[in-house]
Amino acid sequence: ISIIGNTGTTFTIEALAPGTMNITLSAIIDNMLLYSQAGCTGPTFPESLDYLYPVTIVSGPNAVSTTVNACNNGAGMGTFDLTSVQNIINGGTGNTVNWFTDVNATIPILNPGSYTSGIGTIYATVSQGNCVSMPVPITLNLTAGPSATPATLTACDQGGGFSSFDLTTLNSTVTGGSGLMVNYWVNMAATIPAIPSNAYFSNTTTLYATVTDGICTSSVVAINLEVLVLPNPGNAFINVSPTSACGMATVIVTFNLPAGNNYDITLEYGNATNGYNTFTANNLSTGSTAPFSISETTEFILTTVAYSSDPSCFVTFSNPMVETVTINTGPDLVVSNNPTICVGEMVDLSTLVTDQNGSGIPITFHGATPPVPGNQLPSPIVAPITNTTYYAFADGGAGCQSTAQIDILVTTPATPVLGTTTICDNAFPISLIPLLDPAYPTGTWSGMGVSGNAFDPDGLSGPVTLTFTSDAPCTLPAMTTITVNTQEAPMLLDADICVTGGILDLTTLQDPNYPTGTWSGPGVIGTTFFPIGQSGPVGLNFNPDDPCALQGTAVVTVNEAPSVLNVSTDCDTDNLTYTVSFEIVGGDPGSYVVDGMPIAGNTYTSAPIPTGTAYSFSIDDGNGCGPNIVSGVFDCQCVTFAGTMDLAAGPIHLCNGEAFSIAAFFNNDEVLDGDDLLNFIIHDNAGGQLGATFGTSIDGSFNFPGAVTLGQSY
Repeated sequence: ISIIGNTGTTFTIEALAPGTMNITLSAIIDNMLLYSQAGCTGPTFPESLDYLYPVTIVSGPNAVSTTVNACNNGAGMGTFDLTSVQNIINGGTGNTVNWFTDVNATIPILNPGSYTSGIGTIYATVSQGNCVSMPVPITLNLTAGPSATPATLTACDQGGGFSSFDLTTLNSTVTGGSGLMVNYWVNMAATIPAIPSNAYFSNTTTLYATVTDGICTSSVVAINLEVLVLPNPGNAFINVSPTSACGMATVIVTFNLPAGNNYDITLEYGNATNGYNTFTANNLSTGSTAPFSISETTEFILTTVAYSSDPSCFVTFSNPMVETVTINTGPDLVVSNNPTICVGEMVDLSTLVTDQNGSGIPITFHGATPPVPGNQLPSPIVAPITNTTYYAFADGGAGCQSTAQIDILVTTPATPVLGTTTICDNAFPISLIPLLDPAYPTGTWSGMGVSGNAFDPDGLSGPVTLTFTSDAPCTLPAMTTITVNTQEAPMLLDADICVTGGILDLTTLQDPNYPTGTWSGPGVIGTTFFPIGQSGPVGLNFNPDDPCALQGTAVVTVNEAPSVLNVSTDCDTDNLTYTVSFEIVGGDPGSYVVDGMPIAGNTYTSAPIPTGTAYSFSIDDGNGCGPNIVSGVFDCQCVTFAGTMDLAAGPIHLCNGEAFSIAAFFNNDEVLDGDDLLNFIIHDNAGGQLGATFGTSIDGSFNFPGAVTLGQSY
């Protein structure tokens, strides 16, 4: 509804149902507007007015949304006939349906009967007089059409390169098993049908097919028709290799067949004596091969060839070509022994090889493989110096060959390691077997004293060289020495020892040639001699451990030190000196010494010795078993007596510095010799020991001693 006088002012009224309704419109009007419109003047003021409008509402057309289908042309597009759904959209009212590409219904579709589009949405309105419905969406949907699969159909040649083809046998292949209708066409445009489809007579060519589901039709696909030409001996045959062999052999059969197809074949092989076997293979192409293991002369015959794509199209050769493989009996060389020889030793190779088949084919010997004339040995007798491999070869032709490898192990000669021994010249014969090297237990001994495996020392002495020649191959003679000792006594040393000189080590007396043995005799314990209790020459025996040695004897002389008897002292006439005399006994009388000086005889008298002094003498002899010491002290008794003092009359009291005399206190009872002198002595010790002296007088008179201590007695 438009309001006149107010440009652009509209109202939209929504009614719930058709019919008549009143609309009241309230407006505020400014008088200024009225005055200006009427040309009036005067005061102005706002004024409110209500307007009543009667409105009639009628029912408009209705549009229904739907879906339109089209066949997919293979590129994601389809041609839609939009008019086919007009009665759905307008509800069958016959009202006009309008088509648009946009939701606002502003872009019309001009060709609704043949509208090309992909999957999507368009819009439609329905018109009825001045009334138009609201736009509704119309869905465009592409329906996938049926697919068709190319196929090939073969048939045997029925003459002139033509054959009858039943195209309907391909229906399942073309439709993928869907069961839809298949149409066959002569041209790619699918406008000329191939009829009759169940007996279409043609040469090798290409037809076309489409599949339809009643709505959509598939794309055109090719149908290849192939007229199969039957193979013949000129283009279907076999080759065998080798055509001859020895013993068990593997034969390769090559099938030569017409190119471009695969074939199923039947092959017979064998011989008239032992019969034939049948071999079949499928899907072979030209150049295919098959191996056969045979051990006798065999015929190979290709009998049937059929197309793998159409097994009914086959040919059986009435006069087939025969390929024959001849099996010959050839040599079979076997090596009986790979020997071990010594350096320089010769070996005949022909003695090491035999032909198990006894073919009689000559055997040659070679230094390398494969055997060729250039490496053939001039003679089968060889003498290698290192480990060497040779090859025996026999060639009977036609592949009948045999090669055998001969390994010669060459070793350096070894020498047995023999033992040695020592034997007495009077011993019984001994066995030489214990002297053998365990690695070489048998052989022949030779040399002086040898008889078989025994050695007799009788009549021999010193080192005797023997030779042993081993029975083992590749060994050199070995030599050993047996020492034959004659019987003799050891040369022992004698010894002189003192009875008090300690034990004697008897090994110091042994002969170095006899370092071990057993000592026996008085005073012997083990290898030690104890002199205590022994005297003079003592005979000792030594038995060496050497079985060839005699007993030896050593003399150990046990010496005693000289002793002293009858020691005496003699004073001289004045009793001032004395002499010492004694007798010497024992030891070696001819070599007595006193204080290191030899004496004559066995009596010794000393020089004068002052009376009262000690004496000491060292007595020994030439054996040095002493010394014995004679010592002592002797005092010759003298008659002189000094007399006594009257101690009871004392003490004498002195004043400091006072002279005095003790003569009155002497008892005058002295006894003097003619040369004696009487002296009086002041001293500080009582008794015969004087101690410190302070003065001497011949008459008993003294001055006061200056060194005395006052108040002390002297």
